[in-house]
Amino acid sequence: MTTQPEDTAKSLTELVATEIRVAMARADMRQAQLARAIGKTEQWLSVRLRGRQPITVNDLDLIAEALGVNVIDLIPSASHEPEATDAPPPPVAAHRPKPTSPRPPSRPKPNKVPSLVS
Repeated sequence: MTTQPEDTAKSLTELVATEIRVAMARADMRQAQLARAIGKTEQWLSVRLRGRQPITVNDLDLIAEALGVNVIDLIPSASHEPEATDAPPPPVAAHRPKPTSPRPPSRPKPNKVPSLVS
């Protein structure tokens, strides 16, 4: 049995949960301690850290504050995105209607200023 890429790809919720767990480890904070710090139950936090329930932006703010980090530190970087696979690209519609209005003219590229230092 082979694993398809879509089976192993993590959702954004799961990736954020991973970042939270990393921040918890750095802060030497256990799940029960974090739950108390944000005024939630350990079960509430557990389902979010397992990726079973989405983490809202407001919850993320509370968690970041309790961990002493910025919210942006809990957002996964682009390097966490799944790598490209050899799978064929999704099918493209055979017929696309032409736009009804013309494209706006493109802006001219700015000229580079020559260097004064030789």
